[in-house]
Amino acid sequence: RHQYTFPIQEEGVPCEDFNRRNPEGVYYVKIPKTDTYYWSSIAYRSLQTGRECFVHAEHEDAYSLNLRSRNDEKSFMFTFVRNPKDYILKSFFYFKVTKNGERPTAGAVEEYSRDYGNKQSSMMMGLANENAYKRKGLKRPSSIAKAIVAEYDFIGLVEKPDESLVLMQLLLGLDTEDILYNPSPHAGTISLWKDNKDVCEEVQKEYVPNGAQGYFDSNEFYDHNDIDIEIHQEVERVHEATIEKIGRDKFNEALRIYRSEMMVVEKQCLPTVEYKCNEAGKRW
Repeated sequence: RHQYTFPIQEEGVPCEDFNRRNPEGVYYVKIPKTDTYYWSSIAYRSLQTGRECFVHAEHEDAYSLNLRSRNDEKSFMFTFVRNPKDYILKSFFYFKVTKNGERPTAGAVEEYSRDYGNKQSSMMMGLANENAYKRKGLKRPSSIAKAIVAEYDFIGLVEKPDESLVLMQLLLGLDTEDILYNPSPHAGTISLWKDNKDVCEEVQKEYVPNGAQGYFDSNEFYDHNDIDIEIHQEVERVHEATIEKIGRDKFNEALRIYRSEMMVVEKQCLPTVEYKCNEAGKRW
C-alpha cells in the first residue's frame, strides 16, 4: 500500500475568512498536554504570514469544528501528538495529581488510562467516533489511525519539535524566522491555579509509579489506547516518507539552519523574557 505523505502547499499558507459550513483558513486541533502553547503561538504569529487570516487554535475537537467538510484547497489543518504512554502520564499528573491532589499509584494511573485512553485520537477524528470509521469498513485500529492521519495536512511529534517544525516550514514554504519561538524554561512545570488565574502553582513532574510499568507493557494498555498508539506510529512513518519526498539533504540543511538560529534566540532573547511565574511557582 502506498505510504501517505503530507502535501506540499504550493500556494503557501491559505489566508481566508471564517466559514463554518465549509471551513477555510488555518485550523490547529489543539490536543491538551501536547505543548500546545508553542504550536498555538506559531499558528497565530507565523501561519498568518503578516496578513489578517482566519486561524483557529483552541481546545476543540475536529468533529465539533465540522472539519470533515473543510475546503481542502483553502484550509490547512494540523496538530501535534505525544507518545501515548507519556501522554497518559503527563495528563494524569496534571489533571489528577496537581489539580485534584490524588496520590500517583499504579492503580490510579491504570484507571485514568482506562477512562481517558485514546484521548488524542478522539480530538483528531473528523467523523463522530470510532464506530463511524468502522461503518466505513475500517475495522482494525491501524486502519482507523491511517484514515485519521490522512485527514490532516500536517501532524507534528512532541518528541521531535525541531524536526516537526522544520518539516512544516518546508511544506508551507515558510522562512526559518517564521518558526522560531522562545522555549520557556518553565514550560510544563508551572501552571496558573484552576480557581484563580492570578495564582501560580508548581506542576507535579510525571513519573512511572511503582508497579505501573507492567501495565504500560501489557495488552490491556494497548486495548485502552490502541488508536492513539497506531496514530503515533503512523505519523512517524509519514514524517520519514515526507522527508524523502522533499529531499533528505534539503531537510537536513534546513534543520541545521533552524537549530543554529534557535541557539541565537536562546542566547539573546530568552534572558529578556518576563514570565508570569518564577521557577518556584510564585507570581513575580
